[in-house]
Amino acid sequence: MGPFSLPDAASILSPRPYIGKERVFHEPTEHGRWWLTMPRRPNTPCKHPGCGRLVPYGEAYCEEHRPLHAHDTKTTTEKGYGRRWQKARTAFLHAHPLCARCQTKGQLVKATVVDHIIPHRGDPELFWDTDNWQPLCKRCHDQKTMTEDRYQEFRY
Repeated sequence: MGPFSLPDAASILSPRPYIGKERVFHEPTEHGRWWLTMPRRPNTPCKHPGCGRLVPYGEAYCEEHRPLHAHDTKTTTEKGYGRRWQKARTAFLHAHPLCARCQTKGQLVKATVVDHIIPHRGDPELFWDTDNWQPLCKRCHDQKTMTEDRYQEFRY
């Protein structure tokens, strides 16, 4: 029996629905048509490191960790990188065209990213503080982000 074939006569007469390969055929409707339901996708583990709770398919985090990752799903404009930021970024890179880290190594590389020296983590004062900005090339920015800014620091 192929994946789209109908059940045989014995299964039609049985009161239970026929369970085919990955499909469940139910009793015919009043119009004589069979209807089927597809199986549900299995739950997936929460994507927060170290959490193994199962969440419905399509959800990324469990109830406990969802607030911690709310910032992950915001658009760049919602994170503060809208038109105002694009203008300020362009002006800053025009005034500071070379990568600050490459310059300390004696290299002259064009800066393409405005980096926050101290990660702002959503703080608008720190975000717009130009003394907290530095021009970096993408390579230096990616390296800094993965080594220095990767983990959130809590200060008490």
